[in-house]
Amino acid sequence: MPSLHLPSALALAFLVTALLAPRGALAASFRVETNALRIKEPASYAGSYDSAIGDFGVPLYGGTLQGRIGHLAANPKGCSNFTGSLPEGVEILLAIRGDCFFVEKAYHAQLAGAKAVIVADNIQEHLLTMAIPEDRPDIAALVPKIAIPVALVQKDAGDRIQSALAADQGAVIVEFDWKESIVHPDNRVEWELWFSTNTACGQACSATSSFLAQFKDSAVSLEQEGFTAFTPHVMLGSCSVWTSEELCHRNCIRGGKYCSTTASSTGAAGELTGRADLRHLCVHKVLNETKKAWQWWEYAARFAAHCRPEAGQFTTACSEQQLRDLGVDTNAVGGCVGSLDSGEAHPLLDAQVRAQNERGPMGRVIMLPTLVVNTNQYRGRLNNAGVLRALCAGFAEGTEPPACLNPGVNVDECTQGVDTCWKENGFSACVDTFRGYVCHCPEGWIGDGYHCTDIDECATELHNCEQVCINTPGSFRCECNKGYKLLGGSPGVPGVCIPIPGATGLPVWLILVLTAAAVVSTSVAGITVYRWRTQHAMQDEIRAIM
Repeated sequence: MPSLHLPSALALAFLVTALLAPRGALAASFRVETNALRIKEPASYAGSYDSAIGDFGVPLYGGTLQGRIGHLAANPKGCSNFTGSLPEGVEILLAIRGDCFFVEKAYHAQLAGAKAVIVADNIQEHLLTMAIPEDRPDIAALVPKIAIPVALVQKDAGDRIQSALAADQGAVIVEFDWKESIVHPDNRVEWELWFSTNTACGQACSATSSFLAQFKDSAVSLEQEGFTAFTPHVMLGSCSVWTSEELCHRNCIRGGKYCSTTASSTGAAGELTGRADLRHLCVHKVLNETKKAWQWWEYAARFAAHCRPEAGQFTTACSEQQLRDLGVDTNAVGGCVGSLDSGEAHPLLDAQVRAQNERGPMGRVIMLPTLVVNTNQYRGRLNNAGVLRALCAGFAEGTEPPACLNPGVNVDECTQGVDTCWKENGFSACVDTFRGYVCHCPEGWIGDGYHCTDIDECATELHNCEQVCINTPGSFRCECNKGYKLLGGSPGVPGVCIPIPGATGLPVWLILVLTAAAVVSTSVAGITVYRWRTQHAMQDEIRAIM
């Protein structure tokens, strides 16, 4: 059974209810996010399996990782430090489930030099999510240190890998593939964060606080430029979990209708958390209505930094100060919040309850924090690089924002020379994308990207050269007859031939008139060529799609 991000008594009761549900009901309510795992070599053991992405580590969303796998018989479960490093050539470690936490196995493997970890289940059952044991702070403290991918496979897949290793038929090569782990239907990503404003509820809440500060600039940029649409959410529970009416009211708001899932059993932060959670939702609503939704990130990061319960600043007054500093209308936010003592339902909080329980294809949210990209719940360490990779994986190939193609986020297969696109004399049809690359003939060439042919612009009669056209690879250039010189013009741009004074016998005044006319003609010719190239590019795109 995985340990989940629910540190409070209320959250624990909610989790127990979920885990005691029939297997079919649980499978329908909580989604186990997966990636593909393939045994590539030896060929006699080749096969493809689903593997569950761990809720820690760094999955390479949108990409792949291939390497030689090994299994150390002296420490098969990875529950203690490995003696020395991994055998030469081994990059991925296989560990067997049992005897210690998943987090420990990954941490020990990373210390030994593994680039990834596969945990094989010790019984044949459905895949589950490897999560963080919040009731063991010493183990949870290892999570920020794990910077490699971690995946769980079913017993039959683990047995097959072990059989391949025992067969001694050469290196056993496996491949992780996260290219389809996040759906990527179009050029905009819808994403959401389920979180708590309480920063004093353990590793999960402190991780959220750090993430708000780390990711603020990236989130603001993506939202302002229209690449993403973000929505914040808070998790709510029922007052029925508390043993007395007094505890209920100390941990809930609006007459006990909405309760925080990160409150302690003493109720020290329950009502305050509910108040702060609702204010965050209202801030987003007000900013969204004024077309400044991106500014929510600046508010949330400031609140997490300055309005902490540990410092006694977990208050409405602190919240309003952050809003005033950002120029946000505090009256509008206050009007949205309304009376916290009222026993009436609140539309924003009711919406959270519905979203929490009616998740559809993205599954039910039962862990905090949970980040959802399109319809997939994010798994892995909650940090800037990991989340940016996940968002980039949510764009249709070729529509990613420039941030997704920066080094450190993207691997440029085109510059590495690993692509299979057409290449010739310094020209290449390879176009880098976040998920890999696409083959598209460069300007001045025509073809399917795997075979490209130079377009002879001189033969098309659209070059607009006045006297002589010379075809060049991917372009053309204009030249003039004897006694004339080219005015303007460059590769792909026509220019105009004007007489050389004294070489043609023409009077100076006529040469000046011809020069002026040439300037106008050069501009018109340039526009004509630009339009022709644009039309050709559009036709090429249509052919590629069809």
